[in-house]
Amino acid sequence: MANHAARILAPFWYEPEDGNGLKFKLRGLTGIQVFDVNAHAVHGDGGSITWGAAGARAALRFGLLGWEGFNDADGQPVEFGKDFEKNIAKLDFLLANELFAKILEASSLGAEAAKN
Repeated sequence: MANHAARILAPFWYEPEDGNGLKFKLRGLTGIQVFDVNAHAVHGDGGSITWGAAGARAALRFGLLGWEGFNDADGQPVEFGKDFEKNIAKLDFLLANELFAKILEASSLGAEAAKN
């Protein structure tokens, strides 16, 4: 059990396919953090799950640890700061959604499987 938890919580670097050198430091979530994320989900027929903004924010709050190669419109590096709200405000919807999915994937499979 401890090995599984260590695999899930191990930070890893994820590079979006069209990220042009952009990398995100992510990790999976603990069981209680997954509960927090799922508390904001809607469960549909056939086992489908839809997460809203609150669930995605919770996952990003716990699982997004940093980035490299993130530049603003003028090409200047954007620092990953301690203020979560300022950090996620810099992500567009598609990128935030992609990171959310990778964090959830790492929460069940572990970092090695998720980064591939």
